[in-house]
Amino acid sequence: MSTFELKKGSTRLSIADPTAPEPYYRGTRFDRTGVILSLESEGHSFVGQWFLKYDPYMHDAVSGPSEEFTQIGYEDAKPGDTFLKIGVGVLRRDDAAYDRFHLYEIADAGEMTVEHDESSATFRHLLKGIYDYSKKVEIPADGRLRITHGLQNLTDRDLECYVYCHNFFVLDGAFTGVGTRLEFPFRPAGDWRAEYDCVGLTGKGIAFSRNLREGESVFMGNLHPEKNEFDTGMAFSLSNTEKCLKVNGTCDRAADYSVFWANHEVACIEPYIPLRIPAGSIARWTLEYDFLISF
Repeated sequence: MSTFELKKGSTRLSIADPTAPEPYYRGTRFDRTGVILSLESEGHSFVGQWFLKYDPYMHDAVSGPSEEFTQIGYEDAKPGDTFLKIGVGVLRRDDAAYDRFHLYEIADAGEMTVEHDESSATFRHLLKGIYDYSKKVEIPADGRLRITHGLQNLTDRDLECYVYCHNFFVLDGAFTGVGTRLEFPFRPAGDWRAEYDCVGLTGKGIAFSRNLREGESVFMGNLHPEKNEFDTGMAFSLSNTEKCLKVNGTCDRAADYSVFWANHEVACIEPYIPLRIPAGSIARWTLEYDFLISF
């Protein structure tokens, strides 16, 4: 496994090199570029390993703000034919319905490159004749993180999918529970997957009434504003009142909806951004984060 460090002021992060002979993440679910393994600011930890056992082929062996693009062409492909996962490559379909947790055979991994200096790293994933994808991870100032993207369609037809960021933040190792708060600039609505006794929507976010137990999780698949307010982009705040730490996150593109998932280690908001890129065109979007102490 190969990693390198970015830093500015007290903020430093360790990031995986996807071009290494044995890269940290070898699953086929998440974008393999820009996987942040740790992030610290002012002596506090905001990103770290949240899963109990590391396996490079595990579908979610990623951390920090990790992105997934939904599959393209799977439903139209026959078993043995190929489909597309941006940030991973051309994959081979099997004879079952698509399962993002499944490890698929990679038919064409494309060309992956990375360049970095002290405070930024630029990744490029090229699939000739299909797409040219770039991602820049940078620390623009102490206590901040910016991730900018460019995705150029090299085909002769539209590329359509969703991209979402699975925000795996762990605040000084705090467990998910009574100290955990998620807040949004709108009144949230949505349907829980089950009747949970530990979590609920508030007038401005999500709160927990008790700590989650190991192995316990909660899920909402259609989190949205009570009124349609997604047109300015999806902003959120994740905090732990016991640790006095907070992450503020924003995106400059509108989301159709969000997913919320949490276990005892992490509480993740996942805004789903629709992409429709005409032939020859480029889609661009930016994620920004601020890391706050003693808010």
